[in-house]
Order: sequence, then structure tokens, then C-alpha cells
Amino acid sequence: MEPVRYVFNVTDIKSHFIQLKRVYGKLLVVNLLGSKKGEFALSTAFQSALKSSSHFDVKIVSFDYHAEVKQSKENLRFLVKQISSFFDENDFFYLDDGIVLRRQHGVIRTNCLDNLDRTNSVQTLIGIRALFNQLTCLGVEKFKSNIILRCEELVRDMWQKNGDQCSLIYAGTGALEGKSKLRDASRSIVRTIQNNLMDSSKQEAFDLILYGHLLADFNFVKISQIFPSSLLKATSYFYECPNLEAFVEREKEFCVQIPLKIFCGTWNVNGGKNLNNVAFKGGNLLNSWIFPENLFNKEALNYDLIAIGFEEIVDLNTNNLVKASTTNQRIWRDGLKQTIEIWQKNNFGSNAKNFVVLCCEQLVGLGCLAEGFSDL
Repeated sequence: MEPVRYVFNVTDIKSHFIQLKRVYGKLLVVNLLGSKKGEFALSTAFQSALKSSSHFDVKIVSFDYHAEVKQSKENLRFLVKQISSFFDENDFFYLDDGIVLRRQHGVIRTNCLDNLDRTNSVQTLIGIRALFNQLTCLGVEKFKSNIILRCEELVRDMWQKNGDQCSLIYAGTGALEGKSKLRDASRSIVRTIQNNLMDSSKQEAFDLILYGHLLADFNFVKISQIFPSSLLKATSYFYECPNLEAFVEREKEFCVQIPLKIFCGTWNVNGGKNLNNVAFKGGNLLNSWIFPENLFNKEALNYDLIAIGFEEIVDLNTNNLVKASTTNQRIWRDGLKQTIEIWQKNNFGSNAKNFVVLCCEQLVGLGCLAEGFSDL
């Protein structure tokens, strides 16, 4: 068998840690990768790449989570000892009556292989430790005994539920907790089946919806952002172009970035057809919402693109579900176009922008409308 090699892009690691330092300050990396087979090679490559970058000052704490916690989660105390000094030195933010009493100077960055179960477990540990320090600082135990313990139980429960939801999105099952071997085993089996049989079709669906093709190549993704999907679908040239990489690299030579003003919002119209409402004293609902002249000047409201998602555009009854009526959709489409035209004419006269309908779609009670400046 060929040995597995992991090639890290030092530039990406450098950019990643530059951003982390800029936002959070000091960093401590907790690496939870294992010491067997592929994970060891990945862990070594990651640490080497970080040390060879300009961020060699970032301390790394390596903790083989599976090996250490295999017998008991109590072994996490060994990890706590290694991160305690950093945790205490970097404190937390505390503001009282407008006065900053304490400042947080850094964060702990955790990672494992998929940043799921192991990372979630250790972040829970860190979060509970932070919660204890914060509640102690506030002196909440003066008001009720055992309140800190109660708060910890609530946070653990919320953290577990949040971890389950993240895991369902990412892996298709709840998080592996280590509390029940039978439950963890069944979830591992489900994950294995989904990873091997279903993930590829999911990825293809994502690629098809987002890019209009089934190629996940980075260069083709970039091309998808340069040319409209209609052009890419009309010819196979871009799929077979041998100079695609060079084309992407020279993007700035033939592309010009233009700033756009975009309005994007959602509105639950509750099955309504009328743009006007007595509650607004006969005023136009869309006009006062899209163009709030009491908050912004007309230049700031001179949008290039307006996109609105409508909820309950029809009453959700059996008749509408069967017929999939688009009557209300047309009413709101025409009303939106008329509202934009009137506002443009009143504010810019002969220089008013001409807007055209870019898309108008409906899925039972959900509607999507987008209108854009015709010169774009």
C-alpha cells in the first residue's frame, strides 16, 4: 500500500491564523488527533506546517482524545492541567454599568479530524470552565445555593442538543457522547452506511444546485462565478478547456469589480393580495419597507438589485395546495415593479433606473422575487 501523504498549504494556514489573531488575540491550539495510522501523519503535518509558518509562536497542546478517554472521561483532567494557565491568563470580558472591569485576551482553538464529536466534547469542557469563572465573578451563589451547578447542567444540556443538531447536518446522526456504547455503536454504523452510500449523491446535489454542474474542481467553481450558468450549460468547452487554470489566474485582467447596492428581505404576507393596508393609513407597504426615507438618503436607497422572499403568499388550504395558484405571485410581482418605478421617478426623474424582473418563483406558499437594474 502507498503511504498517505498530507500536503499542507502554508499560505492558507498563515491566512487562517492571521485572521484568528486579528479577531481574538492570543491563541492556544488544542490538537485532538490520534497517534495511530492516518491521524498521526495528519497531526504531524499540521504541526510542522504551523511551526514552519510565521505563527511558530502559537503553542500547540496535543491530546490523543480516543486513547486518553477510552477508559474514562475523567482522564480529561490531564488536558485541563495543560490548558489551565492559558485559560486563567487570558481571562474573560466583564462589563458593569458601562465600565470594562475585565478583558479577554485570547481563545483556545480546538480541532480533531472532522471537528465534530471530540471537538464538541472538549469545547463543552472549556465552556463549562468559563461559565464557572463568570458566575463566580458575578457572585451568584450569594442569591441561591447550588445555582452554579444548576447553570452548568442547563448549559451541558443545551450544548449536547446543539452538538446533536450540528452532527445531524454534518454526519446524519446525533453526536457520539461516550455515555452509551450501544447508542454510539448504532450511530457509528449509520454514519458508515451514509458516508459510503449516500454522501456522494448529496455532494452531487449540492454541486448541481449551486454551480449547475457536477464538477467540484476549484477552477471550474471560479469559472462559475465569472460566467453565467446559462453559458456554461450551453457548451462543453469549459469542461474540456486545457487552459482553464491559466484563465482563472488571469481573471483580474478582464474582470472589473463594481460595487452594488442590494436590498434583500423576507415578508410574511399572510395570504394577502393587497399592497395597501388600513393599518398603514393607505400607505404603500412595500414603499415604506424597501425605501425607508426617514432612515437613509435617496442615494443610499438607490438599489441595483432588490430580492424579496414572500411567505404564505397564498392561504395554505387544500385547494391552493392542489392548484398551486400563482395569482397572488403575479399581484406582488407587478406591485413590486410599480413601487420601484414610482419611487425612482419621484426621486430621480429622467435619470431613473429601469428595473426588470430577474426571477419570479413560487413553491406553494413561498415566493421569490428579484428585480435588477437593466444596465447591469
